[in-house]
Amino acid sequence: MKHIMIGTMALMLFVDGCAKLNDDDQTSNIEEELLKLIDADEALMFEGLDDEGDQDEDYSEGIDIDAGYRLMGDTLLPGEGHKLRFGRRIDWENSSRDITFEINGDTAIGTVARTLVGTFKVGSFAIDTTGDQLTVTLVDSFSKDFTSEFSRKIRFVQVADSSDPDGYRWKVDALTMGIGGSGTKLNISGVNFYKYTGLGTDSESDTLMLSIAADTDGEIYFDRDNLPTFTHSFLYPSTYRVEVSVINDDPLLIWNDWDSGEAVAMHFGLNRRFKARRKMHDSGLFADATAGDNVFSRLWRPHRVRFGHNAMIARMFFSSVDNNTLFVSDGGYNTSVWSFPYKVVAE
Repeated sequence: MKHIMIGTMALMLFVDGCAKLNDDDQTSNIEEELLKLIDADEALMFEGLDDEGDQDEDYSEGIDIDAGYRLMGDTLLPGEGHKLRFGRRIDWENSSRDITFEINGDTAIGTVARTLVGTFKVGSFAIDTTGDQLTVTLVDSFSKDFTSEFSRKIRFVQVADSSDPDGYRWKVDALTMGIGGSGTKLNISGVNFYKYTGLGTDSESDTLMLSIAADTDGEIYFDRDNLPTFTHSFLYPSTYRVEVSVINDDPLLIWNDWDSGEAVAMHFGLNRRFKARRKMHDSGLFADATAGDNVFSRLWRPHRVRFGHNAMIARMFFSSVDNNTLFVSDGGYNTSVWSFPYKVVAE
């Protein structure tokens, strides 16, 4: 009888071990499938934040934008006759991404932690227009190495698929914003999009199209099949007023009444060959309602879609850096970034 009991226990342990191995294999296969979905989805990519070095505050590559809505020049430095160039160059080879999955039946959550490393470059130039020709002279330049941490969640669901041996496949169902940056003193607290009527700043007739607040940003999922959508039309272009609110716990180097101590930029596009960056303003002029209130504004007209397409998915990044980062070589690197995908439809 003792031999029978020992044999039965061994068989139970063997069966339990095989079941565990099968479960581990199944989990590994699911995670591999989910990872492939992440790598193939344009909405989940992160390349648009890379300026590839110092750039004019407003720059573009292969993308037509604004249609006359470049509201102000590229000057940040106090006083006239100066121009600032700055930007990130991300070292993608040494940057990293870590993804953990939580699988619960027909739903899975992927938590993405991304570490970006690179160099932030700044150059200031003096512009002389007194002679017959425009003369631009480099006054000062410096660079700072940086490390920035970002996170987002991705929700996956199973959908029926008769062509699959299991009868189903996984798909990306929704995703949160990509949120992160460097340091703790600077934070974006909200983003609003309004359909602009052309009647002035903060017009009551402007229609709120999209609003995201920081106190719930980690829980807001963007439906992958119903992303924020904007229209592009050559004949009847739509214009949007964009607002970004920033909190700076230690504002430094505030130059004047219309400077909040930060610079905010709106990045948008698809890849290094199809992207743009536009300066946002807290000057109380044009689209901005109140100077120096840490609410930065910009008028924006959506860009065209790729040739041969009626619609496209692109990505938008709102990035804030403080003046200490921009103007002091050893002033640290403080930044806050929000990122989310959007859709442009041609009309």
